[in-house]
Amino acid sequence: MPPQGPFPPDRATRPAQLYGELARRLRDGRLPPGSRLTERLLSQEFGASRTVVREAVSKLQATGLVRSVRGVGTLVVEPQEAGMPLPILAAGADRVRLHELRAGFESEAAVLAARRRTTDDLAAMKAALEATGGDIAFHLAVARATHNPHYGHILARILSATGDDGHDPAAHEGIFRAIEQRDGDTARAYMRMHLAAPSHHLPAAQRG
Repeated sequence: MPPQGPFPPDRATRPAQLYGELARRLRDGRLPPGSRLTERLLSQEFGASRTVVREAVSKLQATGLVRSVRGVGTLVVEPQEAGMPLPILAAGADRVRLHELRAGFESEAAVLAARRRTTDDLAAMKAALEATGGDIAFHLAVARATHNPHYGHILARILSATGDDGHDPAAHEGIFRAIEQRDGDTARAYMRMHLAAPSHHLPAAQRG
């Protein structure tokens, strides 16, 4: 017999119940900005089918509490800022200008991450480095290591507009080592050089 979750077995009520529980976790900080929601883990935790999980997550997306980021998955945004308009991130925004914004933004995030990172933050960055397709996840882990939730929220918004990250394991490793050693100046330099690379200024289909 499959595991029973904490919600009623009635098929019609379960998505609403799951949505309510996830929304509470988002608002009280148990699921902080930048956290990734996965169907498999939610299904296991709540004893719900993936169909139920998808319906609940879709409602979270519709209400602006989470955002789908290409190449990463579904990420939590800042609850009190969910739905706040950021005109520069509107459809058709200039990708080059967004990357210029991102370069300065993430360079300073790297400095704060080097100052404030915990062992858990380092573990999250390391896991992203070792994961296939973990480029964006690594950048989000750095943003979360600032322990300023606005960094994770704004970066997730930028990435939702620009798409996948340039794949550069050597640069990511350099950023990680500098943050690990609490060397903010070096972390900033690695991040700025990484995001200044030409691959970050073009859509993936146009990269050489």
